[in-house]
Amino acid sequence: MDSFADIYISSEAMRAIDVGVKRGDSLADLEILGLPQRVINILEDSDYKIVKLSQLVKKSREELMAISCLGEVSVRSILEVLAKYHTLEAAIKEEEDSLTLRTVHNESTKERQLNLRQLQNASP
Repeated sequence: MDSFADIYISSEAMRAIDVGVKRGDSLADLEILGLPQRVINILEDSDYKIVKLSQLVKKSREELMAISCLGEVSVRSILEVLAKYHTLEAAIKEEEDSLTLRTVHNESTKERQLNLRQLQNASP
């Protein structure tokens, strides 16, 4: 029995993967979709030296399972992330927006602290 039979990669996800392959997407982008950094490191350090999405999708499940330290749970997580690859653009935008908000918040906090110091120094 196929232990991955319950993982379905939709045509929408397949189209997004195809676009990602053509664009030269990095394997590291999969972390945004929830692929553990440990799995990414194992793929990058393997004999296959998988660093691009294009390299990953060329490998069979059997080839992935044969990678040292990469078991069924890790291969399942890879397939689950590929199944939601079509959500990558939205996830990247959400992460960028969150980073922008944190940056704006940090800058406004620093500005308030500076203004407060200036007021304290200006006090008689």
